[in-house]
Amino acid sequence: MKAKFVINSYQEYLLFLYIYLANSDYNIQFAEVNTILSKMEDLFPGGMDLEGMFLEVKDKFDKLDNDEVESMIRENYLNFRTKLPNPERFFNDLFDIIVSDGIIQDYEMEAFDKIKRIVQS
Repeated sequence: MKAKFVINSYQEYLLFLYIYLANSDYNIQFAEVNTILSKMEDLFPGGMDLEGMFLEVKDKFDKLDNDEVESMIRENYLNFRTKLPNPERFFNDLFDIIVSDGIIQDYEMEAFDKIKRIVQS
């Protein structure tokens, strides 16, 4: 098993979820990255280096296998669940990421459903 990385903040956790969703078809498109950064900028205005944070979390995400990713989503949800945007906004943001490249993949909908099950449990 590869070494897990520690998610230290709510922003990193949210980015991790967004990256998981966008990468669920094994290829993050430029439009998906732009949508993710736009969502993060809307949620966290005020000078955060969102591109740097995206690249850092994406690099760490890429080093995990699928089981580790899903485990991290579940484990960290307990730490950050009270900070997630209201469910309607959160799921709308996730769906915006899915449709941002113009193609809705089955893999993306499966990832969306996994996140939804965890958040609604």
